[in-house]
Amino acid sequence: MNTERFAIQKSSMTGQLQRSPKHRTGGRSSRIAQDVIAATQELLMEGTLRDFTFENVARRAGVNRVTLHRRWGNKWRLLTWVLAETMAFQVPPPDTGSLREDLLETLLGLNRVVALSASAAIFQVLFIESRYDETIRNVVRDYWATRKELVELIVTHAIEKNELSPNVNTEFFIDIVFGPFFYRVLRTGQPISERYAETLIDASLTCLSRLDESFHESMESQT
Repeated sequence: MNTERFAIQKSSMTGQLQRSPKHRTGGRSSRIAQDVIAATQELLMEGTLRDFTFENVARRAGVNRVTLHRRWGNKWRLLTWVLAETMAFQVPPPDTGSLREDLLETLLGLNRVVALSASAAIFQVLFIESRYDETIRNVVRDYWATRKELVELIVTHAIEKNELSPNVNTEFFIDIVFGPFFYRVLRTGQPISERYAETLIDASLTCLSRLDESFHESMESQT
């Protein structure tokens, strides 16, 4: 991999780096993990991929480089782990009784994590590099598979409450609702506003509703 191709610019979404939202308490191993997360975020926010090395992470985190090699093996596994830690969902899927509100809460929850944890920079690196490295690609795919389950539960609840057609394509539903958010994060590194999130959800649901009407009209014309 030519890791010098891509520069990560310092995000303007927050003036101060935050520790991972997935805090653990107690133990030297936990303290090392938190220091490594912070060091990784700082390096990606301040420099380029060329600066992101075990040696630089170890120096900034105040740990031995051998510790990093023993625990993560290579810097890409470390980067993927940091993403998983900083983007971890800490709550079950929302169940407000409204599909719109469930989607809005989920989207704003993702947005808060991105805004607080410098995860946008890590997103950019991993998704670019996953095109060239199968190991990274597999880990990213597995990571998102677990996040997809959360939205699938929301879709299932909406179908049970007749807010969505049972014919809805879950893959397409996820793409049309959350795709614009992740595209924006990857392109700009910026969080979205609550107004943008509301507009996105409303437009997505309107589109899905019209597609569902077209589907039923097509089925009726064939009978």
